[in-house]
Amino acid sequence: MENQNTQKRILIMDDEATIRTLLEESLQFMGFDVFATVCGEDAVAAYSQAVKDNSRFDVVIMDLTVRHGMGGEEAAALIGKTYPDAIIVAASGDAGAPAMEHSEDFGFRGHVSKPFNLQELSSYINSLLGQ
Repeated sequence: MENQNTQKRILIMDDEATIRTLLEESLQFMGFDVFATVCGEDAVAAYSQAVKDNSRFDVVIMDLTVRHGMGGEEAAALIGKTYPDAIIVAASGDAGAPAMEHSEDFGFRGHVSKPFNLQELSSYINSLLGQ
């Protein structure tokens, strides 16, 4: 039986190596094809390159706060401006952040709170993909 997540590509951006690795490995275990970046600049470049290569990402999960580099809000705005159909999700441990409370106002399709509940995250991603 083929996993329903096969061939679904996810781009993640988080500057914390532990979180990035955990999320990447967990999503891969769930059957997603995952590409991880550290900052918004890298995420924007990876998204643009994937479009050029005709291998678009199905979902993008972006950390809002990046210590050294572009954060999720700015990166989501840049991707959304060029690719308005991109499905971008805000991720943060600060549930009260404006982009978490009003994610659509910031170009996100929704949000996920850290720490991640991986089962809920998988269900949420599948709901965004209409699965």
